[in-house]
Amino acid sequence: MVPSEVLRLTFVLWGVWCVSSGFATQFLPVPIAELARTADVVLRGEVVSRSCERDARGRLTTRIELAVSEVWKGARTAHFTVVQAGGTLGEQRQTVTGQAEYRIGEEVVAFLALNRAGEGVTLGLAHGKFSLVRAPESGELRAQSAFLGHSEPGARTTRPAGAAAKTPASAPTGGPLTVERLKQLVGRTAP
Repeated sequence: MVPSEVLRLTFVLWGVWCVSSGFATQFLPVPIAELARTADVVLRGEVVSRSCERDARGRLTTRIELAVSEVWKGARTAHFTVVQAGGTLGEQRQTVTGQAEYRIGEEVVAFLALNRAGEGVTLGLAHGKFSLVRAPESGELRAQSAFLGHSEPGARTTRPAGAAAKTPASAPTGGPLTVERLKQLVGRTAP
């Protein structure tokens, strides 16, 4: 074999190993501050429709329409379109592992980059989408992320003065991330 062919085969085998081992879809959470800083648009809204279409090259693209209730970063708007690679059209389905799933009727906070057509693309696949849900016990509106879970990232425990520490003060509390707290974190970071 020619050295370039050996190198090419090595990369192909490495790629196959990565995909088969799940390496290609393992993620570290993207901090909210990073999402807010890099997003062109951060908005809160409800998913009102989803449609799939085929482009000139035969690729499937899904368009998600949002009825916007608040814009936390970017230009004010009442409706916004999010686009994603893949989708289902008839019996054909193309998927992108790790991509955000938007369901009709779902209320979300989305961190988006703008493509050339001015449409939103969710940052970091599913990292840039938070589902909003009401806590059954309190009715409090909370933001949930597939990667950050249901807790406020970087939250710290506090203890009364003079109390012995059972856990370090830097340990996460696991407290819920409310929508208002998420909005504050975005407002503090976004220019």
